[in-house]
Amino acid sequence: MRPTILQSSRACSKGVLDVVLTLPMVLPPTVVGYFLLLLFGAKRPLGIFFMEHFGVKLVMNWYSAIFASIVVAFPLMYRTARGAFESFDETLAWSAQTLGLSNTWIFWRVRMPCCRQGILAGTVLAFARALGEYGATSMIAGYTPGKTATIATTVYQLWRTNDEAGAMQWVLVDIVISAVVLLAVNLLERRQKQGGKAYMSLEVNVTKRFDGFTLHAAFTAGDTATALLGASGCGKSMTLRCIAGIVRPDEGRIVLDGRVLFDSAQGIDLPPQQRNVGLLFQNYALFPNMTVEQNILCALKKEKGPCRPQGCLCRGIAGHAAGGTGQAPARRAFGRAAAACRPGPHPGG
Repeated sequence: MRPTILQSSRACSKGVLDVVLTLPMVLPPTVVGYFLLLLFGAKRPLGIFFMEHFGVKLVMNWYSAIFASIVVAFPLMYRTARGAFESFDETLAWSAQTLGLSNTWIFWRVRMPCCRQGILAGTVLAFARALGEYGATSMIAGYTPGKTATIATTVYQLWRTNDEAGAMQWVLVDIVISAVVLLAVNLLERRQKQGGKAYMSLEVNVTKRFDGFTLHAAFTAGDTATALLGASGCGKSMTLRCIAGIVRPDEGRIVLDGRVLFDSAQGIDLPPQQRNVGLLFQNYALFPNMTVEQNILCALKKEKGPCRPQGCLCRGIAGHAAGGTGQAPARRAFGRAAAACRPGPHPGG
């Protein structure tokens, strides 16, 4: 009973806080400005306190306009950032916890980078909204040219005094800034949709001639699983070896993620060490003089310097690969091939 009551109270508190943080977005700006005057006015308790103890007047100053703009625009950033955090894949955090990483490390090194684009998009959008704020700023900061004037209040005052040319200049400035901000938001949202996913593109069009047999492979692959099907001896393994750089095709072209690995016309033929392609051999090709962990760690020798997360990851893979019986060698070989696909220059590459 007690945990249920505690959970209900937490959910209720969370809902109330969410309403408070979002309310300025749906209220008229003049109403927000009115509430700010009620809180920080010169004759209100908070206003009197700051004036008596710090000598700071909270209204009719340039920083009053900034504060009002922040209050009105903050819900946009809050809602956008909250959506980014809610869409975060919690399995990533769980995976990091199993590697012995602290919640603080997970928040700053896993959760925040994954949600970064959403937070940036919300910040930029809130800035654009604050730039055009008029109602709340005019009530709490007024209009004093050169002191508390904003773009919105300046446009209104210039129009009110029949200075349409001056008003149009500020309108054009506001339009340009807003257009740049919206373009930035669209770019950040597009990156957010792609964030956390490893997209791969592969283009293969090669020919390899043998005695009595000519292999010609031509296909493209995206970020989904691709299978090469065919009878024994049709060239499936040979195609993979050509991609990995173990076998050199007679002619053709291989492009991985926009990077040319092989092009007979241009004379490009990167060695296997520079291709970052992990190949799982049919006989596994595990080093018999090494342990499971050493087999996997050797694929990361190209990483210089200590890196605790990678070490934990490899030990986790090694522990999983060491279990079982019949499929253990396959799991070990797969773990090593997966580790070898990490980007970065290989020694001697």
